[in-house]
Amino acid sequence: MKYNITDKLKFDQDPVLQIRDVEVTVKSDAEVVLELLEIVNTNGEIAAAAKAESLLFSEADRKKLRKLRLKASDWLEVMSAAMQMAFGTEPDEENPGEE
Repeated sequence: MKYNITDKLKFDQDPVLQIRDVEVTVKSDAEVVLELLEIVNTNGEIAAAAKAESLLFSEADRKKLRKLRLKASDWLEVMSAAMQMAFGTEPDEENPGEE
């Protein structure tokens, strides 16, 4: 028996994370995700965030993030959301629609 799952695959569709009016693409190919899993399993999510940034974002998108001058806690939130997106899940939202 043969199963064709081609229509279920996203191939070149990386998720996009928006912060204010800045959009950055989150790399989500299998190679990146496997490296992220290794980093997270070895270091824990917070310690892995700094190492994961270069895996998740292109140099151009990392420059965009730097220009936002995010606070440390905000940067960690961005990294957490990006990691979740790379793993194919929606970023956690405690209170959707509230600021």
